[in-house]
Amino acid sequence: MTKRTKRNEEQAPKIIGMETTYIGHERCHGEHGQKAMVTAIFRYDEDEDSDNRHVTDNIQLARLGGVRAQDGAEIHIWLPKDNRWCFVGDELTSVLDLACFAHLKQARG
Repeated sequence: MTKRTKRNEEQAPKIIGMETTYIGHERCHGEHGQKAMVTAIFRYDEDEDSDNRHVTDNIQLARLGGVRAQDGAEIHIWLPKDNRWCFVGDELTSVLDLACFAHLKQARG
């Protein structure tokens, strides 16, 4: 790993792997206020076959300009009874259902 690569990794914000709170109201994604982990960002305006459609790497996401209001997210819900993350991921069609991206609502207009 070069010094430049290491510096880029350190500068990329940690979005993938971030713990946040689900603030949406769709029951299939867990309870409103439930802890969730972001495991991918969906960029719906990219072609279906594009490597940039389903982003699971923070450096790649940073190169693409980060998370936008129109993006979606793959999340895993925390299961407190089992003291673990759910094995099955949920696809949110809007990152705005996550507390960490709530500030993007203003950007959407």
